Amino acid sequence: MCGFGKKCRNSLTIFAVGVVIGVFMLLSSSRKHNGIIEKVDFASPYIVGDYEQDYWLAPYYTFSQRHRRYRRPVIWEELEHDIHQMIRKKDTSTIITLESRYYKGPIAGKTCIPNIAQIIPVSAPKESGGIRLDPAELKQLIIEGLNIGFLIDDLDKKTLVVTTIAQRDYERYQEKELVFEDIHVGRFHVLLLLPATIPPPYPAVIGLHGHRESDVFFRDYHMGRELVNEGYAVVMPYFRAMRSYSSVENRITRDLLTDGFSLMGLRVYETLLVLKYLSYLDVIDSRRIGLLAHSGGSAVATLLVRVTDKIKVMVRDYVSDYMDTSSLDYVHCEVIPSLAPYQVLINDQKTMTPFVLDVGYWFDEKDAQQHIKQFFADMFTKTAAR
Repeated sequence: MCGFGKKCRNSLTIFAVGVVIGVFMLLSSSRKHNGIIEKVDFASPYIVGDYEQDYWLAPYYTFSQRHRRYRRPVIWEELEHDIHQMIRKKDTSTIITLESRYYKGPIAGKTCIPNIAQIIPVSAPKESGGIRLDPAELKQLIIEGLNIGFLIDDLDKKTLVVTTIAQRDYERYQEKELVFEDIHVGRFHVLLLLPATIPPPYPAVIGLHGHRESDVFFRDYHMGRELVNEGYAVVMPYFRAMRSYSSVENRITRDLLTDGFSLMGLRVYETLLVLKYLSYLDVIDSRRIGLLAHSGGSAVATLLVRVTDKIKVMVRDYVSDYMDTSSLDYVHCEVIPSLAPYQVLINDQKTMTPFVLDVGYWFDEKDAQQHIKQFFADMFTKTAAR
């Protein structure tokens, strides 16, 4: 029993409050650098586990309204008609060039053929119907076609909040659960794996999952753990509304396309935010950042390396024609009418900046995974020597 009575009890109360404040400050600590605000909040109020809830999807539903200045409205019935035409032509060796109303960029007159009935052979690797673009022109076309120029302008200066909501330490690596928060696309979940057996800085691999998958799925089934055990930092964003035969993905894709945006464009932007964060981390060797992508993630990766030169190595298991749908009734994120006519140019690895390896779909066999690990090791060595 304390002999100081009320004074003692007050002191204990002050001490207890001080401890609580100290713990809160520790758990909610933050630091800011180069546009990134980094926080730790293990008592996070975020809804963890189901990232398809409206809590996470709301920024997609309101994106067009919040960015009215950059809208390029089209009539959905006309757009849908052209999408259906593209789908019906997919079993042939041709693609259809859409009318230039889908692309209003500064080089539209040079690169867009207005006749929708014109058929372009897919066989030519560096040209489509006589169209030739150098990498700089193709980059501009993709940025305009995705309508993301206003998102990526001065990206390094824009605020990005990254909150660590969980951390787990294993024998060979550390795993962090992160929530990225951006003014344009809202919040999305990211997994970060860091090697625990070797000192930094680490080369990094961004893992991009496909439809009906997640960042956790990529960690467990697409070499996430294998790569961190090889000494790579592995970062895996969760792509929201990526469920194929999903009314949610269908609705969001249609709404964005009708206003001149695309869900794929937002996925590219979100991956650029992940790249920005990696470049900020002291433990990452920003000269050695690569991509490993599966299915729909490969469609994102291919566009990403066209708009940034910070990716040095890319491994993908799929190339998209950017007119892919689950069915005539369900349109998903890989439907991009503005880019479909240029699929051959976009997918041609010979004109890409990074070292590129195309592998078999899923790459789950042991030999394929060993080949991928060796490719990353060899190409990162070449990159470091440049």
